[in-house]
Amino acid sequence: MESQHHFYMETQTAAAVPLENGCLRINSSTQAPSTMLTALVNVLGMPAHKVLVNTLRCGGGYGGKGSTALPVAAMCAVAAKKLGVSVRCQLDRLVDFQMQGKRHPYLLAR
Repeated sequence: MESQHHFYMETQTAAAVPLENGCLRINSSTQAPSTMLTALVNVLGMPAHKVLVNTLRCGGGYGGKGSTALPVAAMCAVAAKKLGVSVRCQLDRLVDFQMQGKRHPYLLAR
């Protein structure tokens, strides 16, 4: 029996935009913006009041856009902070599967 993935419809995408006063805005299709904020503050070494996580819409996530959105957002945020320019990243489907993974196959026994 082959395994089947329960996966979100949109691939992982994020953008980071440097703002004035050393602030940084991260636009991400995450289902957990407060969790992402906590993680990004630690990754960036910035105070929480200087990092804004913005989620406009997140449809068709099926629970898969919580913590799995963080690596892409973190990559963008680190690059934007270091370079001082806006950075956007969108994974294609194959890379998204390879990076995120999901459940391993299993057999249900009665």
